[in-house]
Amino acid sequence: MISYSYVLVAQELIYLNVALNNLTSIENLQGCESLQKLDLSVNFIAAGRLPSVTTLQHNTGLRELHLLGNPCTAWSQHRQYVVAVLPQLESLVSGCCNVCCLRLGVPWYGRGAAASAGWEVHLAGGSNTGAAGIAATERAT
Repeated sequence: MISYSYVLVAQELIYLNVALNNLTSIENLQGCESLQKLDLSVNFIAAGRLPSVTTLQHNTGLRELHLLGNPCTAWSQHRQYVVAVLPQLESLVSGCCNVCCLRLGVPWYGRGAAASAGWEVHLAGGSNTGAAGIAATERAT
């Protein structure tokens, strides 16, 4: 049984980092009403499970989502899909990365061309303006 105090904490949660947790889908975060930033980096969310991102539509305050290093980022349309489903996002950090380095605790940035495939996507004006409103910039190496 979930206690009432746990529910209150979940409602007030602003940032949740569940990177490196072997997650395969996104679910059960609807109660996190104040959630602004969600880091799902280096998990196992495949392209076939990307539709689970729709559960985050209930998190209207969500502004930043990290999907870096998940298998779903290999799908060329993953950024456009996430932006269309979650118009409230202002920042989407996604792309491939050197998973071996991340699992060993070595930051992927500054590791040269082998690990420079991470992308940060900022939405123009903080709103969903469609594919034309997406500006992807490569992170500094």
